[in-house]
Amino acid sequence: MRWRDITEKYVIFNQNRIKTNQGEIVKKGLKRQESRSFPINVQLQKILNDLERSKDSDYIFRDRKGKPLILNSLIKAWTRVLGGLELSYRRPYQCRHTFISLCLNSRKLSPAEVAKLVGTSPAMIYKHYLGTSGNTEVPIL
Repeated sequence: MRWRDITEKYVIFNQNRIKTNQGEIVKKGLKRQESRSFPINVQLQKILNDLERSKDSDYIFRDRKGKPLILNSLIKAWTRVLGGLELSYRRPYQCRHTFISLCLNSRKLSPAEVAKLVGTSPAMIYKHYLGTSGNTEVPIL
C-alpha cells in the first residue's frame, strides 16, 4: 500500500502483489475488479495517523531499509506477533474472515454491503458466512 492510495475518505486498492518463482510482482487491478474503495472510519483514521511517514518512500509498510515490505517479511513479523500473544499460527488472510464475521455480527451492514467492502459477491457471503447452523428454530412472531 502507498500513501498516494489513501484519500480523505477512502483507501483505494488498485494493485495486487503476487508471489512467483521469480519473486514478488505487482500487477495492476485486483482479482475480480480494477479497483476497490474501502471507507476510512474513525478507527482506521487513527491507525493511519499513528503510522510514521517516510520522506524517502511512498510505501506505508516498509522494511528496516525503507523498502516495500515483502510477503516473507510480513509473515515473519506476523508469526512473532502471534507468538508474543501466545496464539497458534494462522494465515494473515484469516483476518479477512474475522473482519467479515465481525461486520455481519454487528448487524450494521447488510451482506451486500459487506460483500462490496471485501470485493466478493453477496452469494459468497451467504455461502461461507450466513449458512445454516443446523439448529434452526422458528422465531416467535
